[in-house]
Amino acid sequence: MYSSSNRAIPSSIPPPAPLKLSSEVAADWEQFRSEWNNYEIATDLDSAAEKKRSAVFLACICSAAQGAFRSFKFEDERDGSDITKIIEAFNRYCIGETNITYERCLFNQRVQQPGEG
Repeated sequence: MYSSSNRAIPSSIPPPAPLKLSSEVAADWEQFRSEWNNYEIATDLDSAAEKKRSAVFLACICSAAQGAFRSFKFEDERDGSDITKIIEAFNRYCIGETNITYERCLFNQRVQQPGEG
């Protein structure tokens, strides 16, 4: 009897389109991440071993994103095979960190327009 982590991924469900790293990298990442989440659920990959999940994820991204992944520095070498840590690293790379002070400054400079409540 096979456990869910040993099942093959159904070939009838196509993987997400490769991650693009265009000038709209944050939007590209959000699109890929959404498609990836659906793909993992649809193929039962979300219940597979971390090493397998990360290997399939890395096989789905483009070569430019592979280069970015190779540049990531993880606290622990094993984190490079942890899908959660990999996705967190791509979040930082594609979206970046929010500068709260800067965002507050922008908010405080905003002028309310007529009709805004």
